[in-house]
Order: sequence, then structure tokens, then C-alpha cells
Amino acid sequence: MKRFGIQCLLVFIICLIQSPSIARPNEPVAFLLKGDGDILFSRDGLQWDMVDRNKLLFPGNQIKTGIDGYCQLLFDTDDAKCIEKNTQVIIQDKDLKILSGNVTSKNKIFDFIGNLKRKFASIQKFTTVLRSSNLKDSSLKLAENLSLCDAYPTLAWENVGTQYSYQLTVQDQHITIPKSNQAIIRYPLKNITSGKHMYQVKVMDGSRVLYDTSSTFDWLSKEASKVILEKESEIRSISDQGFLMGNFMDEKGLKVVALDHYLNFFANSYQWDVRPFLIKVYKELGMLATADREVKEYNLRQR
Repeated sequence: MKRFGIQCLLVFIICLIQSPSIARPNEPVAFLLKGDGDILFSRDGLQWDMVDRNKLLFPGNQIKTGIDGYCQLLFDTDDAKCIEKNTQVIIQDKDLKILSGNVTSKNKIFDFIGNLKRKFASIQKFTTVLRSSNLKDSSLKLAENLSLCDAYPTLAWENVGTQYSYQLTVQDQHITIPKSNQAIIRYPLKNITSGKHMYQVKVMDGSRVLYDTSSTFDWLSKEASKVILEKESEIRSISDQGFLMGNFMDEKGLKVVALDHYLNFFANSYQWDVRPFLIKVYKELGMLATADREVKEYNLRQR
């Protein structure tokens, strides 16, 4: 009996270690900027896939360029590695190993890989399935720590049901938002002064108020917005396809536009290893039902 108990304990420990929601993935060490021509990616050097999006890279990953291929790899160092045509490299902890071909170096435009590495380590907590996984349709949550500005003025929340309309109240404005078949309700605000504001959303069944909830947002000043727009222009200059921009906007609290950039990035490339960045934004926007579905799918993919 004692031996059986020990065996059960060992099985339990092994299950915990292998659980995708508990096991901590390796941190990324590099970021691939999509260049030109044919670029192939492999986790182990055996199965290869075409690269059509920027990617976070982990130790052991391999990159191979074709006859017309070229890309840049950014490590947490002062320079960028330029992968020339007909080249194959393997990613190591702090650098790369050239298996064939030619790699050159040049100064980096941005220094963000260190931030991404730290964020990747902390972001895994968002891949835990919500304890209240049987979320009710009547659950309306609003965003926390949300920033908006003149350039990005849109409030957003999860639609709790296509049969419901909404009443939004903000800064003495009372706005009726009609029923929608969209999963996310969006409303662009106008004529908002800078500073912190409270807003309220009522869920309406016809003329009857089912319930309401409130939260706050911070409307950025023109000066703060200018700094963000200048940085946005710099990121666009490196042909970012949404991931870096999503991460930047998330860092600045502009979570609605961050969500849109992440959704654009993942539209044609699931890249499950960095999906937690999207899940984080869903949860912080209060879109818990959508986040929960993403978490379950992510954990299935990690098995």
C-alpha cells in the first residue's frame, strides 16, 4: 500500500511538471525581422516552415535563407545580425552559430529584445484557465489601466449578447449603442479633455436596464500623444507587421489599439509561442470569455 502511494505521488508530480499551464517555457533570446525572399524556420532543423511574420526565437531554433533570402536577427546586444542569402544558422543563448553561408553585423535601430524577454517570462501567468470558466453571458467587464488619446480614442468591451444594446455615459455624454453581431463592441470617443475619467456602461434589454458597470480611462495629453506617435513612426520604419507595435501600445496602456495590432499580426500566423501577449491584452480589456477560449486552445497546442 505504501509503495502504491509513492507511485501515485510520483505520477502526480510528473503530471504537474508536464502541465502546459504550470511549466514555464524557455525565454526568447532573439527577434527575427522579416526581410526579403525565401526565409525558412525550424524548431529542430528537421521540419521547416516559411516565415511570413516577424518571430521571437528560442535557443535551438534554426533559420535558413534561400537564393534570394535576407533577414535580420536582433539579440540583446548592440548590433543586429544580418542573415545573407543561402545561409543557415542555429540560435544560441546570446548569439547564433553559422552552419553555412554568411552573416554580417550592423547597428540596431531599437533595443527592445531585453524588454520582450522580461515580459515573456511574466506573461505566462495569463495562460492559466480562468477558475470561473463557466462565464455567464451576463458578465460584463471593462478594461483596467486603459489609456486613450486623440489618435486612438476607441473604447471597447466584450459583447455579452447580440440581443442587448448599451448605454455609455462619459464626461456628461450619454450615448446609445445599438445591438451588434460583433464579438467586440467599439465606440470612438470625441471631445474628451486630458486626464482621468470615469465611464459607465449599461446593458439594455429593450428599455430595461439589466445591470451596469463602471471603470476609468486616462486620456493622454497632446504632448504625451506626440511622443507615442513619434515612436510609432520609428517602429513602422522597420516594416513591423503588428507584433512590436502591439507590444509598444500595450506598454503605453493603449490596449484597444494594441489588441488590433496583435489581431492583425496573428490573422495569418498563429505563432502559439507568443500568443500569451494577445491573451494578456484580452484579459486586461475585460474580455474574459474570449481570453478563456484562447487560453484553452493555447494549452492544447502546448501538449
